[in-house]
Amino acid sequence: MVCDTTDSDAVNRVVEQLDSVPRIAILNAGIGELDKRTEVDVDLHRRTFETNYFGVLNWVSALYPHYRDAENTVIAAVSSLAGYRGLPQSPAYAASKARYG
Repeated sequence: MVCDTTDSDAVNRVVEQLDSVPRIAILNAGIGELDKRTEVDVDLHRRTFETNYFGVLNWVSALYPHYRDAENTVIAAVSSLAGYRGLPQSPAYAASKARYG
């Protein structure tokens, strides 16, 4: 199935079409664009967060009701080493992949 991960309605439609919910969901949405400009490109940051952060959150939101009471199920989100260290020309990517806590 093809799905735009930034479109929560599309994600919900894909989940509704599944014959069964898989035991393991590995969420690995990610785009990264180099930012070589001397000023901040807000649109680049917005696109990156829409995919890398909110895209994954759309899937968690759609899948969680099915996983909440099921046994032996896992939702895993893939991050990046850039989230820990950062990348000089990819601040949006690094920030979108950072973890907290």
